[in-house]
Amino acid sequence: MARVKVRNLSKARDWLILIITAFTFSCISFACAEKASVIKDNDSEIKEEIVAAGENEKTAESEAGSKTQEDWLALGVTYSSEGRHKEAMDAFKEAIKINPDSAEAHYRLGLEYKEAGNLQYSIRALEQAVRLNPDFTDAYLSLGLIYKKAGVDNLALEAFKNVVRLDADNANVLNHIGEIYLNLQLRNEALAAFLKAVKIKPDFAQAHYNLGSVYVLFNNIGSALDEYKTLVNIDRRLAYKLFNQIYK
Repeated sequence: MARVKVRNLSKARDWLILIITAFTFSCISFACAEKASVIKDNDSEIKEEIVAAGENEKTAESEAGSKTQEDWLALGVTYSSEGRHKEAMDAFKEAIKINPDSAEAHYRLGLEYKEAGNLQYSIRALEQAVRLNPDFTDAYLSLGLIYKKAGVDNLALEAFKNVVRLDADNANVLNHIGEIYLNLQLRNEALAAFLKAVKIKPDFAQAHYNLGSVYVLFNNIGSALDEYKTLVNIDRRLAYKLFNQIYK
């Protein structure tokens, strides 16, 4: 009787192990199937994203290819006004690709290089602009300011003279020219430039101060005092600065 019970227990245990094994295998199969489904879904999503990215890239290339030089120039100006100078540079370069003889595009690119602090490339672009358009006043002005700041007086003077050739009544540039002449110890030329500047723009404080300083160099104290009196009503700081020069 004991042997029968043992045999029955053994069979029951075998059936239990079989049931557990079958259940475990079933769960594993289900899990694998579910994981495979997830992987398939993920693969499908990735493929869709890749296709969408490719289509977007093609659309962007198509839109870029349809832009004219004027479109790129306008876009660059917009980017520049928004402070997006890298994008502005790229836009102006695209305009130059379409029309390498566009003085405006080279000029705009030069301004962006200047904004980025790359004066070498800025000068190169601005010089190209005036080569393409010898009457490009703004390009000459930008070149003059860069050269003056860098202390390259001869090139700054040449650029500013071209501005005056095109815009004879530009008091600001005449003042720049006078300051360069002073640096070059050309006092008579400086005096003439400052006199023209204040004649064109009577309330031009810096030009009056510079003119008074030249009179001091010539020891013409009476004329220097006249400039001081004019400055008192325009810019007291510069007036007292000139006064100190007269009576130092």
